[in-house]
Amino acid sequence: MKTIYVSLAEETDPSVFSAYNISQWFYFSPNYLNFHLLEENSPSTAKYNDIGEILQEKALELKNSYIEVIGRLSTKYSKKYPLAWWTSMVAERNEMSTHAFLTVCYYNIFLDICENENFQNRSLIVVESISLYHLILNQLRKRYKVVTLGKPYFLTWTFLRPKIAAVYRIIKFLSWAFSGTLQQISDLYSTSDSKMIFIRTWISDKTISADGKLRDAYFPGLCEYLEKEGYEVVIIPNFYNLTLSTKEIQKRINKCKYQFFIPENYLIWKDYFKILVVLMSQVVISRLDDVEHRGKDISKILTETQRTGIFSSYVFIAQAFALRNISKEEFKIKSFIYTFENMFPEKPLSYTVKEYFPGVESIGFQHSVLYPLQTCLYPAVQEWKDMPLPDRIVCSGKFFLDIYLKHGAPRERLVLGPALRFNNLISKCEKDQGGSSLKVFMKNRILIVLPLAEPDALELAIKSSGAIKLLADNRELKIGLKPHPMMPVRNLETIKTFFNEIQCDMTIVDKPMDDVLPQYSLLITMASGVIFDGMIEGIPVIRVGRSSSLNFDPADYLENNPYDFRAQTVEQLNALICKLLLFDDEERLGLVHYGRKFVKESFAPVNENTLQSFIGVN
Repeated sequence: MKTIYVSLAEETDPSVFSAYNISQWFYFSPNYLNFHLLEENSPSTAKYNDIGEILQEKALELKNSYIEVIGRLSTKYSKKYPLAWWTSMVAERNEMSTHAFLTVCYYNIFLDICENENFQNRSLIVVESISLYHLILNQLRKRYKVVTLGKPYFLTWTFLRPKIAAVYRIIKFLSWAFSGTLQQISDLYSTSDSKMIFIRTWISDKTISADGKLRDAYFPGLCEYLEKEGYEVVIIPNFYNLTLSTKEIQKRINKCKYQFFIPENYLIWKDYFKILVVLMSQVVISRLDDVEHRGKDISKILTETQRTGIFSSYVFIAQAFALRNISKEEFKIKSFIYTFENMFPEKPLSYTVKEYFPGVESIGFQHSVLYPLQTCLYPAVQEWKDMPLPDRIVCSGKFFLDIYLKHGAPRERLVLGPALRFNNLISKCEKDQGGSSLKVFMKNRILIVLPLAEPDALELAIKSSGAIKLLADNRELKIGLKPHPMMPVRNLETIKTFFNEIQCDMTIVDKPMDDVLPQYSLLITMASGVIFDGMIEGIPVIRVGRSSSLNFDPADYLENNPYDFRAQTVEQLNALICKLLLFDDEERLGLVHYGRKFVKESFAPVNENTLQSFIGVN
C-alpha cells in the first residue's frame, strides 16, 4: 500500500523531503512565501506538481454554481438574521480576504487527482485550511496509508490563530464601545433645508488635507458637482490606514466644508447592546451543515470561513443603527451613494436604507475594475431579490455594464454613469485624437505595481526579484516599487528585502500613476487596472499569474488582446522582461492604438449627462 504524507503548511519545512524520502508533492495554500521556501530547498528527487493553470480553469468552471449555493444560503438565513448574515464572511464571498471558494477549488482538484490515481508512493500533500486538511485525510484513508506530519493540528498556529484573532476582535469591540470617538462641531440636526445626499466613502490620512480640503479618490469631483446642483453633501467615512492622531483627524474633519456623519455620535447606550446581539447572532449561524456543491459536502469549508469574521463588522453595523436613529427625523434625504463591490461593509447601509428610508434611493457606484474570479462582485439570481443591494448601480462604462448583464443582473438596476476614477485615461485619449503620439521613454526602467493583499504582493515581489536576478546584467536597471494605497507600511518593508541582492537602483514610488508612468518603459503587476494606464501610454504590462491562488485580473475580460503578456513562473517572467524591454516604437504605437480604442469604447466620459446618473429620478 502506498504511503501518503499530509502536513499543514505552517508546520512544513524543507527537512521533510529528505527525512521521509518524498517523491512528489502538492501544495494547496495561498501562502506563496511558504511555498517559495519549500521549492527553493526541495531536492530534485521530489517533483512538484504545479496546480497554477489547473486552478484557474477549475475556478472558472465552478464559479457560477458556487455563487448559486451561497445564494440559497442567503435565502435561508437572511430573513431571521439579516444584519448578522449580510456581514458574515460566507455571505460576502470576498476571495481577497477569505478563501472559501479557493478552498472549494482545491478540494475539487484534489478529488480529480485521487480519481486519476496520480499519487506516487511517498507523496506529500501540503495544505493550509484545517477543514480541507480533514477532508483530504478522510478521502486518502479510504485508499492509502496516511501519515500526518508535525504536531497534532489542534496544537498548531493554523488551528489556534483564528481563536486568538476572535478574542482580539472581541477586545477591540469592547474598547470601541467604551472609548470616546470623533465629535463634530455641528451635526445633522442643525443643517440647512437643502436636500441631502449621503456619500459613504473611504478616508485615509491623504483624503483630507491639513486645511480641510477633501480629495476623494473614489468619487473625484462628485461632491463638487452635487453641491453645484443644489444638494447638501454628507460624508459617511470609512477610515483606513490612519497614522495621524485622533485629534488631528478631528481637526481636519472640522475644517472640511462637508458635513461628516460620525455614527457613534448618533448612538445611544441601547444601540451598543443591539450591536452586540447582532454579533452574537453571527456566532449562532457560524456552523453551516449539509451544504452541498456539485454533490460534494462543503459544510466544513464554509463553517471555517464563517468563523473567521465573527466580531469583525461592528463598525459597519453601527452605521446601520445610527442611520436608523436619524430616520425618525424629517430630513430631506435624496439618496445614499456608496462604492459598490458587493462586500459586507456595504450591506448594513443598504439594508437600513431599504427598511427605514422608504422612497430614498440607494445608489452603488462601480468604481473599480471587475475580475472574473472575484465571486462577491456577482450576486446570485435569488440574491437580487433577497440581498440588500443598491436600487441602481452606476457603471463606469458599457464594458462593465455588459459584464453585469452576462452575470444575470437585471437591466433596470443598471445605469451608465461616468468613469470618475478613470477620467485621466479618457482625457489622455481625447488629447491625442489620432492616437499617434508616443512619449520618449527612459530605457531599462521597470515599475512593479504591488497589489493590496500581503500574500499576493509577496508573490509578485519574489517572482519579480527572481526574474530580474536572472538577467545577464541588471546593474543598468532602475526599479520602482509602487505599493497599493491601502498597503500597511510593515508589509512594504518585508517586500523590499527581496530586492536587496539585486545590483540596481530601487525606489519606492508614492506619486500618482500619471506622474510616474513617463519614467518607466515596462510595468509588472498582478491584479490592477494599471494595465489600462500602460496600454494608452505605449508601455507593455506583464501580468503575473498566481501559482497556488486565484487570479484577479481585469484583463481576463479582454477578448482578442494582441498584447496579452502573462507569466506564471520566474523563468517566464524573465523571458518577457528581456523581450519587452526591447519593445520598439512601432510596437508601442500598436499598443497605444489598441489601448485607446478600448478606453474610448469601454469607459464613459465624465460630463453633465453621465454625472446626472448619481442624482437619479425621484
